[in-house]
This record gives sequence, structure tokens and C-alpha cells, in this order.
Amino acid sequence: MAGGGGGAVGMRLNIMTALYLPILGYAMSTFDINPDALVIKSDNLEAYAVAKNKTVPLGDRFEANILYELKPSEEQKAALEAIKEGEHAGGEKAEEDHNAKMMFKPHVLIDESNSVKGIYYDTLEAKFFLDTEVLRAQMGTEMTKTFSFKAKVSAKTIGGKGFEKDIEESFTVFKPFVEVQSNSVPSLIAECENSLRFNAIGYDPTQLVLSDRSSGLNVNGNTITWSPKGDTTVITVSARTPDGQVREIDKKGFRIKPTPSPVAGIRLENNTQFLSSSDLLGYQEYFELVIRPDESFVKDFPKDARYRLDEVTIEIGKRGLAPEQTTLDSQTLKEFFNTKGRAKNEDIYIFSALDAMGRNMIAAQIQIRIDKINRINFQNKAIPVDVNTFKSSFVYNAR
Repeated sequence: MAGGGGGAVGMRLNIMTALYLPILGYAMSTFDINPDALVIKSDNLEAYAVAKNKTVPLGDRFEANILYELKPSEEQKAALEAIKEGEHAGGEKAEEDHNAKMMFKPHVLIDESNSVKGIYYDTLEAKFFLDTEVLRAQMGTEMTKTFSFKAKVSAKTIGGKGFEKDIEESFTVFKPFVEVQSNSVPSLIAECENSLRFNAIGYDPTQLVLSDRSSGLNVNGNTITWSPKGDTTVITVSARTPDGQVREIDKKGFRIKPTPSPVAGIRLENNTQFLSSSDLLGYQEYFELVIRPDESFVKDFPKDARYRLDEVTIEIGKRGLAPEQTTLDSQTLKEFFNTKGRAKNEDIYIFSALDAMGRNMIAAQIQIRIDKINRINFQNKAIPVDVNTFKSSFVYNAR
């Protein structure tokens, strides 16, 4: 998460406090040194409020510590030198005074009239906390806003002397802005391999959680690759906060377009042009039943633009007699399938009316009708295609 503040300063203050306090306590119980020289007084102790993060996304928890900086006087510095000399002279190290082990346990009073609403001090954790969600109304239409707080810290130091310090800190709250990046197409296509990437300003991609309404899919991270259904969907962008919660950042709505219909046609074997309704077709003549995907669709979704015929009806019209027909199932059509069209993104089935009917007859008219066709998507899932959305029936006079 974006932010900063207090890292290096906090380390310096903690190290000084951790080192200096035990030395003073140890000295008071071990060496013959004026005790007044080792008492921490208000004028050589500073207290600070240090924010864990100076910038916080709206909805996250703000956190700040109280840190202390010791400023030893010249007399105290001399006392510390005497302690070091005594140790080098072979003096035995006495048990540390109990007070030397105690860290500050201050009483903190927040100046509510000069502090952001909702901030509080947790005595057990010795930290300031604020759930920034309470600031949403106060921020209004502003994208960023700076808040501050003040407090009075009262405590006793080693030696029993009291001190009182005023502390203050400021921090900036911002509304996370979610940007959407698609997989090179301007809109989502139903039941195809769609991929969207979301960039949420102020959050690391690994913190994000994406939820799709149309499929119920939830993914961790800033990228979702899936097959949406329906006409519209909503992606909810959430983030895992430092305290382990999943908090919603934004919602993005998307229109889902239907898959473009394929193109079907009949052409004589090894020809490139489809037959027109005025062309003739021989009963024993081999023809190619071709299924071709929409050009823009196969360009944008190459893994989703495959088709499989599952049922085709051949009807033969005869002069003065009732027509005869047969239905070719998926297994039979599979035998007629030819792979030569794959290079041009075509699914080709090669056969003749004679092959379909299984016996010779005198035909006046030949009708070829696609009854069932499926599109095979990137997940290898068969999705029915409505045959009424494209030209699926062809009738030719026989020659």
C-alpha cells in the first residue's frame, strides 16, 4: 500500500529509548553516582506521534504509535562515562533495577476539539487508531483530504519524575481510484476467454480480490480471466486490509455482447467460392459444407472461434414423388470432417448427397440444412449456436 512516515525515525527513537533507559536504571542500583544526574526529566525527554502510514486509502484503518526521544544533559553524559569506566575496572554487574525494565505507560488524553472525529487511543496496544470509513461523508467529492489529531501524554519516568508532553500528527486519506484494462477488445463477449486487469491506486495488486456477479467467480489479485454469462455483469473490486478484512473499494459494470454468428456456405470440392441459390449441384457431386467464424471475432478470440456440427439434414426432392430425407448425426459428420480448412479458420465437411442418402436416386432438388451446431470455447466447452442467427439452410436444383 502506498504510504510512509516514521520508519527510520521510529527505529532511531526506539533504539535510543531501549538502550538509554536500562543503562540509567542499572547505574542507579550499582554505582556511587549522584542519583539526580540519572533522573529523566521533562526537559530532556521528547514524545512524538508517528503514523504507521502517512497516506491511507479511505476505508482502511489508520494507526500511529507514541515514540520517545531521550536528550541526556551534560551531567548525564558524564555519569554514563563513569558507568562504562566502572564496568571496565571489573565491577560486577548487579541485577537491573525493576524500573529499568519498565517502558512508559502513559496516560493519553486526545484533544477532541482539534482532532479528527473518531480517533481513539488503545491503552493495551499503546496506539492511536481510526477507521477511516467514518470520514467518507466528510470527504464528500474530494479525492484526497488531510486530517490531524492532537493529544496530551502524561507519564512517569524512571526515577519517579513526571512529565507531560503535547503531541500531534497528520495524515492524508484518499479515495482509491480503480482503472480497468481489457484484453485488447472494447467489450466483453459472452462465454469466451475475457481478461480484465484492475489497477487500484494505493493498493498493491496482491491485496486485491475480484468478484464477478455473472458467474460467481472470486479471484485473488488484480486480474480476472473467465467466461462471463448474460447481458451484463458487475465486477466488485475489494482489498485485503492490514487487519485481515476484505473491504470493498469499487464496483465496475460491463455490458456482455453475444458471440458473433458464424458464416456457413456450400461450395464444390476444392473451390473457393460459395454456391449461389441459382447454381446447380449434382446428386453424386462432392461438395464442402463450410463453417467460418466472424473475422473480427476469430481475431480477438482465436481460442473461442471453433465450431462443431452435430446434426445436418439432407432432403432430396423428386419429381412427382414425396421427398426423402436423412439426418446425419455428429458421429457421421465426424467421418466427413476434413482438416484442410484449419489454416484458414474453416471447419469443412466433404461429402455428396449420395453419401448421405446411402443409395442412388434421381434427384430434382437437394436441400442441406444445419440443425445443430456448437461453438467450442477456450475451456473446450460446447455452447449451442442458434441456427436462426445465420444462413443455415441451402437449396439447389439438381443437375
